[in-house]
Amino acid sequence: MKILGYFDYYPGSGHNGGAEITAHAILLALKNAGHTVDVLMASPFPTGEESYVIDGIRVQRFGSKRDPELYFHHYDLIVTQLGTSQRAWYLGVRDGIPTLQLSHNYNEYSRHIAKYCDHLVINSEYAQTAIDVNKPMTVVYPIVDPNAYKVQSTGQYIAMVNMSDGTLPWYCKGAGTFYRLAEHFPDQEFLAVEGAHGVQDIREMSNVTVWPQQADIRQVYHCSKAVLMPSKYVESFGRISVEAAASGIPSLVSDLPGPREAGTAYEYLDPEDSAAWVAALARLLTDPYAGDLAQAQSEKLWKITQGQIETLLREVGSL
Repeated sequence: MKILGYFDYYPGSGHNGGAEITAHAILLALKNAGHTVDVLMASPFPTGEESYVIDGIRVQRFGSKRDPELYFHHYDLIVTQLGTSQRAWYLGVRDGIPTLQLSHNYNEYSRHIAKYCDHLVINSEYAQTAIDVNKPMTVVYPIVDPNAYKVQSTGQYIAMVNMSDGTLPWYCKGAGTFYRLAEHFPDQEFLAVEGAHGVQDIREMSNVTVWPQQADIRQVYHCSKAVLMPSKYVESFGRISVEAAASGIPSLVSDLPGPREAGTAYEYLDPEDSAAWVAALARLLTDPYAGDLAQAQSEKLWKITQGQIETLLREVGSL
């Protein structure tokens, strides 16, 4: 089968958010299963190049000379997500090509665009129930192979990835909680890593180091002893906690249904209860078994995810 991924952004273009990383992991699984996979990217490349290759997948930027309306008919399946979903579905309907949409949430926007596909891949069982759309669906957790993410940590920082400030109310990652913890634990070093989405809340503090968005997230885990995920909006899974757990790095995560389903956090906490986050971080930093528990859950979750990938590969073959 010839498969085209059609996205606004894709890894390798300087935009490495969770949605983009997930899209690449799913396309790579399809490629490794024997399908031919290409990517058409709607946004301009920062370098101005026409194309590049990542893990054997060719990524092509379209412009006036490569309009997607002239491109789609060469393929048997379109994989899309987020901002390109509606156009991908319309063109797929026109050319008789099924559309597989990757869904990363169950908020109002996700429900709206979920109408524009033939099959939905969603990232948690809770989200599958909560999104409430009448489409065939397959649950596939974000693909986090522990062996691909495992690093030896120096244990220097307490880290948070994506400091989105909540300017967009559906994308508040809880940076305020991170800075309150840095203030409460002045003898600890904290790492704030800018994210790919949202307005970033960056503050100057003596014990906070700021990094730009990372092309290789393992650089963050290499120097982290704990990660924080104090999101104040509906996270449907919680990839950062899962990635960190692969290296035995424990996490504190907002108590939301999706992240609880992942099960990799040291504790799940009310995102509005600052005192609870302070107490939990104090417990985590003194618990010698916190890392072992995280790593064990990471391995367990990967076995489940592998089964989900196999199910998706079978269903793709029938589209």
